[in-house]
Amino acid sequence: MEAVRDAEACVEPWDDRELRDECVAVALSLPREPFLKARPPRSPGVYVHLLTARDDRLLSVRDGEAPLPALGAVGTGRVPFYVGSAADLHARALRYKTAWGWHAELMRALSVVHFPTRSWGSALLAEQLLIEGLQPVGLGTGWGNKRPGAGRPGGTASAARLGLPRANSVADALFYPGRSWAATVSSIERVSAQLHVLSHLARLDPRSPRWRARA
Repeated sequence: MEAVRDAEACVEPWDDRELRDECVAVALSLPREPFLKARPPRSPGVYVHLLTARDDRLLSVRDGEAPLPALGAVGTGRVPFYVGSAADLHARALRYKTAWGWHAELMRALSVVHFPTRSWGSALLAEQLLIEGLQPVGLGTGWGNKRPGAGRPGGTASAARLGLPRANSVADALFYPGRSWAATVSSIERVSAQLHVLSHLARLDPRSPRWRARA
């Protein structure tokens, strides 16, 4: 037993920084395509979403109300908005089109990088490494949420199924009025969503990887 304890004490934690940097380099080298024209493969993999918005037009307005600048470097397509993984990249893209397809301005502004992998396990690992290396702004905003009630295998029941008030995600408030299932978005939610982006940009490491800005 003492020999086993000594062996365990000598094991160093796996340093994945080299693998992380390699994943980031591969992602930056892959083609960036307009989301609506992209042909994602029917394979596991990782996807990176980038936004190119002029004059913050993605932040919809109502009754002539002027939008608050919030997207900053995100709106130039240089900083990734979201990183996700999928067992089937083609099917995942279709779900995004179903969820956000009515928002024409958003769909035109969205670009995607597809990073196919041999297995979903590899995709999950690459996703976490890219999240750490790219620091996507949209992480935690609910950008990739599924329709309420759909859930994930083994997931908990949705608020709608439990009869609870449904809270809007940051993404639904940022890209007002959100997806078809979003509740009415208040002005406070909209400002809070914009502050979420601004605070992330303020914390973003200026040395973090960047894509070239799109014209």
